[in-house]
Amino acid sequence: METDLYHIERVLKGETNAFRHLVERYQNFVFTIANRILKNREESEEVAQDVFVKAFNRLASYRKESKFSTWLYRITYNTAIDYTRRRKYDTDSLDREDAHFNVEDNFSKGQLEQLAGQQQRQFLEQAIKQLPQEDGLVISLFYLYEKSVEEVAEATGLSQSNVKVKLFRIRKRLKNILVTLLNNEAKELL
Repeated sequence: METDLYHIERVLKGETNAFRHLVERYQNFVFTIANRILKNREESEEVAQDVFVKAFNRLASYRKESKFSTWLYRITYNTAIDYTRRRKYDTDSLDREDAHFNVEDNFSKGQLEQLAGQQQRQFLEQAIKQLPQEDGLVISLFYLYEKSVEEVAEATGLSQSNVKVKLFRIRKRLKNILVTLLNNEAKELL
């Protein structure tokens, strides 16, 4: 598998179509982060497009001191925050379709296992939505995108010790939220 740096070098040498590989590799990552901030699928898609345009235009400024994904995270975070500042506040529709973690379905599982997995994701997503914005991003980066504490710290601007403390506290909060959600679900079934 070719590294991000390989594709970046190709783009910088004039092979602009090599950027497509970076877009394909990180499109779900960028969308999920934007959606964590914006909580709207259409706006998140628009921001994701803006992010890749900015990343392409600024690629020469990427200093390779950090991972490309970390650099891309900062662009995504800043673009989404800027978007929230510019947008007009309108009321949410009751039938608004929130995006999910763009996790591809695994058809090799049995239908029952697949349903259980979808329900687990739904409960986890509900729980993460109840967290403050920064906490949702930290927990998503660490677990969903399997970023190291160092990478999460670099991407968010927090210290490594602060990330560790936040992860510890967020896990406790998530556990409490999930217990409440599952208890409420169990009561509705009885």
